[in-house]
Amino acid sequence: MEHDFHLSKTDVHYKTDQQAVQVTVHTFIDDIEKVLKTREELEYKFFESSEHPLADSVFHSYLYDHIEIKVDGVAQDFYYLGKEQSDDIMGIYSYLEIENVSAFSTIEITNSLLMDIFDDQKNIINVKVDNKSKAFHILTKGDSSKRIEL
Repeated sequence: MEHDFHLSKTDVHYKTDQQAVQVTVHTFIDDIEKVLKTREELEYKFFESSEHPLADSVFHSYLYDHIEIKVDGVAQDFYYLGKEQSDDIMGIYSYLEIENVSAFSTIEITNSLLMDIFDDQKNIINVKVDNKSKAFHILTKGDSSKRIEL
């Protein structure tokens, strides 16, 4: 199903008690399938019984190439925990986690998801520490990175 706007939302949540940065990315399934076809010409069919066996690994690789998180200036590796379909069946939630993150003073988030195929793509990032909101930004092409002081 086509839509008139191109938007993603990324929630970055640091949980002090778990020493983990948990990341949830919400995008439109059709946009993800379209961008992944530029990498690997497959019929992805996310969440269908005929989902391609490589869909998850190509998607993970794409996320890894377009999302970067730095804690106190040091790039962090994240684990891809998986994906699930949104209630409206048009969206895809993907879950990432960075473990063993002790207290820090800055976090920098780069999110260039889908900006390689949509000029009007906007990526919202929302940053929370424990349950306290710290930052909210809308990233656009040419401005896909924000540094947040905590």
